[in-house]
Amino acid sequence: MKTLDARLAPYIPAVVLALLALLPAYFVEQGRWGHALLVAGLVGMLVYSLARHKMALHRGVREATAKLREREETLEQRVAERTNALATLLEVSRTVASTLEMGALVGLILEQLKAVVDYTAARVWLVDGDDMVLLAERGPRADAGLRNVRVPMATRPRNHQVYRTAQPVIVDDMLAEPGLTAPWNLTPGALDTAPEIPRAWMGVPLIVRDRVIGMLSIGHDEVGHFAEGHAQIALAFASQAAVAVENARLYEAAQDRAAFEERQRLARELHDAVTQTLFSASLIAEVLPRIWARDPEQGAARLAELRELTRGALAEMRTLLLELRPAALTEMDLADLLKQLGEAFTGRGRVPVEVVVEGEGQLPAEVKVAFYRVAQEALNNVAKHASAGRVTIGLSYRPDAVAMTVRDDGRGFDADGVPSGHFGVGIMRERADAIGGSVVVTSCPGDGTSVELTWPVPREVAAA
Repeated sequence: MKTLDARLAPYIPAVVLALLALLPAYFVEQGRWGHALLVAGLVGMLVYSLARHKMALHRGVREATAKLREREETLEQRVAERTNALATLLEVSRTVASTLEMGALVGLILEQLKAVVDYTAARVWLVDGDDMVLLAERGPRADAGLRNVRVPMATRPRNHQVYRTAQPVIVDDMLAEPGLTAPWNLTPGALDTAPEIPRAWMGVPLIVRDRVIGMLSIGHDEVGHFAEGHAQIALAFASQAAVAVENARLYEAAQDRAAFEERQRLARELHDAVTQTLFSASLIAEVLPRIWARDPEQGAARLAELRELTRGALAEMRTLLLELRPAALTEMDLADLLKQLGEAFTGRGRVPVEVVVEGEGQLPAEVKVAFYRVAQEALNNVAKHASAGRVTIGLSYRPDAVAMTVRDDGRGFDADGVPSGHFGVGIMRERADAIGGSVVVTSCPGDGTSVELTWPVPREVAAA
């Protein structure tokens, strides 16, 4: 019944009007003209009122539809802007993860920021004590050579406000308040109304672990250009810039620490190896004239020992220089590197090392370094554990493979009873695996030890 009433409802006004329209004719037939005129006037007024109401209703529907369409378009535009901002942020995060070069990376973040927050110029400042240091800039003066310029923060009140509050700061018109152009003007003696001074300004903090390490400074020529939405997007980009800066700083600190530890290691090796060798050589040189005068044959033996010590010290120094300049490893021939290692080992441990090379060839840089490091580790093991009287290093170039064997005549060990990670075997196997090679360690108690590294030559290398 309710459904029927709903269907009939639109027709009720028309039915009422039809019945009212019949009343004037009825009154005319009755000769009641006054009543007929009255009813006709009422019907006309009602028809006019309904027509106006209908027109107003149609107009209201059109206006509501237009507003709804406008809101939908605005919503779609905002969704598109946010989607673009998120996509750009994703690209920024990938960029941050791909490199540790701080200046170039932050500059790239500024360029990507412009795609979602339009600006005339933008800068990234780092806080250093009471000063700010310019790290990167994009805009009309990006090529002015102002990077690393240092500015006292006390002279930049708006920048200092960003640093103090750790919140974004927006200025609608920098020229409206005295002194507000200072956050932008870096040229000594330049006027506050210089053409490069933007009108609107926004500062956003760079925060790492609740600590402000710098700020993003953005300017635009249009007064009142920046709004709260821009600040929120800029904050996201500032976070990425802060991560980039912190990653670069941590990487630099790690490099400094690694360099310091490497210098300490080289200093220890210099003291333990070269210094002791030279000290022994100086003692022999000091007594050599007396020994020679008493027994020339023994003097000649001591002279040979002195020569062996000095050659070993020289080789040890060259080895240490190789550690300081790793690129030299790839420049030298592998046979020469192995001979140098052998001479250094002899000078250090008084154990003769013979290097035997069969054939010749050129190895890729990473393969050459792997062979050198495995030989180095094997000789270290001989010095620590073998008590050997002689060591032989064999290097063989074949068309299908390159093989190196480090063999000693020392005490040996039970290879089956020693875990694979002991005696540096794990390290040697890791280096071999990295180049697609293999390491085999063979040893028996009382029968010395042999370490063999084999690298199968790839077809493309063999063809070359």
